[in-house]
Amino acid sequence: MEHRLAAILSADAAGYTHPSVFGAPMNLAAIYSELGELNQGRAALADMLRLRPDFSIAKMPRLATGRQWLIANLRKLGLPE
Repeated sequence: MEHRLAAILSADAAGYTHPSVFGAPMNLAAIYSELGELNQGRAALADMLRLRPDFSIAKMPRLATGRQWLIANLRKLGLPE
């Protein structure tokens, strides 16, 4: 749990420092979803979609690890397929 909270702080700070960084709100949304903080997760997802309004599950990048976890948590928040 502690490493997830640290990840939230890191992703949140990156998003505010570099608002055009697309990965920060995406990761923040997934972490909040994993923790059951769905309102915060949806807010981060909305920030992500403001940067990339056409983004969907189908457009997820191919990641070496963690892709399924990321998809599952973004899907819980309502990211379109």
